[in-house]
Amino acid sequence: TECDRQLWYSYHKPKAIEQAKVLRIFAVGHALEPVIVEWLRKSGLTVFTEKANGDQFGFEDEMIAGHIDGVVLGIPFAEKIPHLLEIKTANNFRFKAFVKDGFCSDEKYKAQIHIYMHKMKLSRCLIVIKNKDTQELHFEIIELDEFYAMSMLSRGKEIAVMDEMPGRKYPNKSFFKCQYCNWKPECWSKE
Repeated sequence: TECDRQLWYSYHKPKAIEQAKVLRIFAVGHALEPVIVEWLRKSGLTVFTEKANGDQFGFEDEMIAGHIDGVVLGIPFAEKIPHLLEIKTANNFRFKAFVKDGFCSDEKYKAQIHIYMHKMKLSRCLIVIKNKDTQELHFEIIELDEFYAMSMLSRGKEIAVMDEMPGRKYPNKSFFKCQYCNWKPECWSKE
């Protein structure tokens, strides 16, 4: 996230997602992942979604952990280069924004895939975004920016070890990015 305080809260005072609508959105996204993997396989790509022992691919490093959707081989013009696989679903508005501005226009997703590529020792990522409204698919290949990945990891670890929360990122509680923050009440309670 762009907001250091939100990141601090998420590490020091995590909250479970309780809104039924949000839980349903996540459930649909997770349910569609194996369907999209099957489509990729039918297109001729080799997709691995778990290790030989059946565990999901991922990493755990002190304060930071992640699980990936898979690893892909056989992408044209890079057949032998393994790619991180990241699958997302989006409504039509968000999908159009990704198509226009690119997946990395979302700072949270950009940090996620670069950290995942770095930790999984992969230099490229295949992004597959499914439009939930129109069923369109959008594909992107992202190359690892090692410096960016390392800076995001360092930033995350620095914020995690802070005893006191960092300052607010945004000017007031009505700022649009604050509207979606789970910690808005706590953050702005001591204005």
